Amino acid sequence: MADQAEPLISSSGATTGGLVDPETLLQSDTTLTAELVHQCLLPLSDSAALELCHNLLISGRVDHPVLAQQIIELGQARGESSVRKVNERVRQDLNLIQDESLDWSSELARTTLTRVLENETSENTSAIGYGHLVDMRQRLATFEILAPPRSKSYAQAKPKNQGGDVGALTDVMDLDDPWAEADTDQSEGEVTKSADGAAERIAEQSLEVDDPWESGSTHSAHSTVSRASDRETTAPTAIDEDLPFTLGNFLSMSLVESAQSLASSCDLSHLSTLWKRHGFALWPWRYAILDALPPWFNPLDMDDSSLLPRVGRDGAEDGRPDSKAVSLDEALAYQAASKKAMADQTQPRYDPLLNEELTSWYVEKVESLDTYGLIDLQLAWVQQGASMGLSDLDALGEDLSLLSKLVYDADLSPDAESNWTLSSWRETSERDVIRAYLSNSTSDNIVSHIRRLVLPYLYVLESRAERSGQPDPHLVERSFHDALLDLPLKLALPIFEASKATVPSSERLIKNDLTVARLALACLYGSDQKDAWSIMSSIFECLPVWDISSSERDTESDQELTSTTLDSIASFVRPKKAGDPSPKAKDLFIFFSPLPFAALSRALDILDVHLESGEILARWDTPVQLRYLLQSAGHHQDQIDLAERMIRRQSDRGAQTDSKWTSLWTDMLKLNGGEDSSLRGAFGRLNTQEMMKIYLGGVLSSGKFDTARRMIKQLQNEHKLSDDTVEQVVLATSRDFYDNAENGNIHTGAMKLAYDCLSVPASSPAIAAQRDFIEATSRLSTFGIPSTSGSGVITPIEIRHAKSKLDLVRRVLQTSPDAFQHPDLILDLSDKLGYRNDNQARIQVLGMLVESAVKAGDFDAAFKQCQDMVTLSKKRPRAAKPTGDGEVSNSETITDHLWKSCLLVGSQTDFAEIDKRMILLGQAIDSCPAEEIPGILQIWRKVESGQIKLDEAAKRRRIAGIRSATVFDSKTSQNGSLATSPVVGEARVLGSRTAARAAKLAMNFGERLRHAGVSGVSPTMTHGLGIGRTASPTVSSSGEGRRSNDSDRPSIGSMLDGSGLAVAQGAAEAERVRQQARRALVRGVGWLLGADEKELGAGE
Repeated sequence: MADQAEPLISSSGATTGGLVDPETLLQSDTTLTAELVHQCLLPLSDSAALELCHNLLISGRVDHPVLAQQIIELGQARGESSVRKVNERVRQDLNLIQDESLDWSSELARTTLTRVLENETSENTSAIGYGHLVDMRQRLATFEILAPPRSKSYAQAKPKNQGGDVGALTDVMDLDDPWAEADTDQSEGEVTKSADGAAERIAEQSLEVDDPWESGSTHSAHSTVSRASDRETTAPTAIDEDLPFTLGNFLSMSLVESAQSLASSCDLSHLSTLWKRHGFALWPWRYAILDALPPWFNPLDMDDSSLLPRVGRDGAEDGRPDSKAVSLDEALAYQAASKKAMADQTQPRYDPLLNEELTSWYVEKVESLDTYGLIDLQLAWVQQGASMGLSDLDALGEDLSLLSKLVYDADLSPDAESNWTLSSWRETSERDVIRAYLSNSTSDNIVSHIRRLVLPYLYVLESRAERSGQPDPHLVERSFHDALLDLPLKLALPIFEASKATVPSSERLIKNDLTVARLALACLYGSDQKDAWSIMSSIFECLPVWDISSSERDTESDQELTSTTLDSIASFVRPKKAGDPSPKAKDLFIFFSPLPFAALSRALDILDVHLESGEILARWDTPVQLRYLLQSAGHHQDQIDLAERMIRRQSDRGAQTDSKWTSLWTDMLKLNGGEDSSLRGAFGRLNTQEMMKIYLGGVLSSGKFDTARRMIKQLQNEHKLSDDTVEQVVLATSRDFYDNAENGNIHTGAMKLAYDCLSVPASSPAIAAQRDFIEATSRLSTFGIPSTSGSGVITPIEIRHAKSKLDLVRRVLQTSPDAFQHPDLILDLSDKLGYRNDNQARIQVLGMLVESAVKAGDFDAAFKQCQDMVTLSKKRPRAAKPTGDGEVSNSETITDHLWKSCLLVGSQTDFAEIDKRMILLGQAIDSCPAEEIPGILQIWRKVESGQIKLDEAAKRRRIAGIRSATVFDSKTSQNGSLATSPVVGEARVLGSRTAARAAKLAMNFGERLRHAGVSGVSPTMTHGLGIGRTASPTVSSSGEGRRSNDSDRPSIGSMLDGSGLAVAQGAAEAERVRQQARRALVRGVGWLLGADEKELGAGE
């Protein structure tokens, strides 16, 4: 509502003596009374008096109808003479005779009146002021209808802010102005007389109680007609609601502001009354008034629709009110109201709008409500516009109608409803709209939703396509099929049930049987669900059954057709490469669409078999997607994986009765076979032996070994299960138990199952080996070997995947320092780890025992293990030549372990038994490579140093002749290993026992030099032996590099006998070189053993 209007003209005039002047009267703190107003008007001119009355009325201070009526009549009395003169001038301009009537509602009369009043004369000013008061009188009459008095006491009540009783006005006041000057002319007398008459009428009105609005005064003819017109209004009705304005506000506001105020409060009854009485004046601002209506206003609730725009027969806007100006008073009032309304900021629209403009206004009105989500009101505005003759709102109405169904009939959640507006609807694709329609559908109402929501929507789209000149006759069918293929099976089932062949054609959603079959195949094979087998079977029951007589069928061609159909479908649904997505239902529907009737019939047969397979798999807790059965139809490994997964699920369940396992085998046979060889189940590619292996593995994995024995017997009797197959399955199952064991305890958990599983079949080498390995694992666990992962003890899986199982034995000896004291246990452990009858591995274990004994200082145990190694090494085969890739043979590895172990023990200074050390060092020299001999000989010399003094003393006694035969025999027996040497001739030429020993070592060493090659002897070696100056540089290395087992002690002659010396030389030269080398070798070895030059010389 606009602010109250300011007075049109500033009030001015002389003060009325002791009375209030006009300026003071207009102030808000002045109490208004009819007497006071009358006294203030007396000294004023007609124009000033009219101006003051108008300003008082629009000031907002007049809140009582009685006082307002009195002020209006006081002012009108002063302007009647000016109005008559203006009337005469208008008639003169129109050249009307005296008695000719004038239609003041005509455009000509209004235009002429406006032209006459353009001149600023006192008469024109008074006439304009008079018109304002007529407008006030009309408004006052309208307000009386809008807010009628509730009882007669209202008329008798004292006006608000009045200082005294208006009815006693004539008793307390003198109507003559004692301060007024004498009348100077006829006009002033008439004005005074007219004012006095008005005062008398006011007094009379105030004294009448029954009808305070009935006037008994006598006015001019046009005034009487005007007031009579004001009374001819609609009978007031009792309205409980308060008006949004008071009388003062109503008089001060423009009619447009008053109408907007009523519209904003949705006071349609009062707005209709205002429009009926002042419609002609409000017409240019009709859209501003309608825009003031609140968003929640429903145009269908308006009883009087004359306010709403409509289309006439000529295609333009209709409904403009006719002018009610039947007198000059009303013509002046119209001009006054229009001038006041022009002050409003809203642009007026005088001319009727065209059809397109009206349509745009309704569309804008509907779109303005989009932000509020008031779809029902938007639809109401469209329906109202259509009822008003607008035909271009059809598309908008269709959208809103479909949108309202979505929001109010599709059972959307409140949040989903709030997301839908007209703008979002227009931006949403057809597919998403259908999804939204069915988003909250259930199996109970989805068919109804399709009939009431989806199909009407599709029909509208089809109609629009036809209207746009691009008809699409398959739009409804195509869109409906796409929507069906997007549905989950639970919601698709009711649609197929409503499309059965047994349903009347007029009621079927899908009327074509072939289409039903293709859609069903696409939905089922395109579904990702694994737990909807009952729903899938129900959908299958809805499919048509085609009766093909046996005479029309050819078994061979049927099988070929089935195989071709199955292969083509399977090839289509199987991804071409890993990671590719599987085809969706829509893709499958495209694939099935061109299939002929025969292929489609066989596809349904394949579907039947796959549904049965899927139900069996689901029953055994192995659900798969239906299309997986297609994808795996031609792939053997996929079917193996599926069978193993099904069996594994049953094994994981633990306790299972024999009957359960028997039922499982029966179902596996069903999945494998079928009446039609071309229509096989999920295991159709597997043979019976493969299935038995998988099945038996599952039974064993359950831990029910008694059940497994019984099932083995049954399978052997019924399907000829072989012992080899049983052994393979038992070993594989035992390994699975072993690998899953948390520890190596053979008496509990998975390790016990792994061990007990081996008792199911008859024993065999492989079974025994697996049993030994499990026992070894259990024994290893007792030693507490730490895990390689750094926490806890070693696990069975680490034992199985150890690169070298012998390393585990080494770790046992490292973890348990006293384990070497139990060599038989350690050797048995290595045997059970898989090294039984493996001499190489046994010598390695003995070497580990030697190392462990040496660390513990138990040299006797170490000596014993070394002798066991020597004994075992003699059992090895003849030394093998190096393998083709340069690796040494097993024999070489055995020898390597042997001499290293002997050297390790023989070189221990803490080992007090020198003779045993000498034996070990001799065995090390006997087995080591040639390049290691110098180092071992140095150790030998150190060991012999303890015997040097004894040897020297024995020599002195022998020279002095005190040596006795007894002592000699004793010494000879002590060194029996040397005295028994077969080289008797050489021993006889030496002059002492030491020299004889040197000769023996020289002969053994000489032979090895001959085989190893003298030219390859290191300087250190030749220096130690003292033969570097005599060794021939022409001797080449040849031979096998190892001593032969056939001769333990070769002669010196054979040691130095080599064909290399005789090459390019004569036999005599060769003999000479050989003799010199023999002598040098004897001297060098003798010197190393402590013989002096005389003894060595005697030997020569």
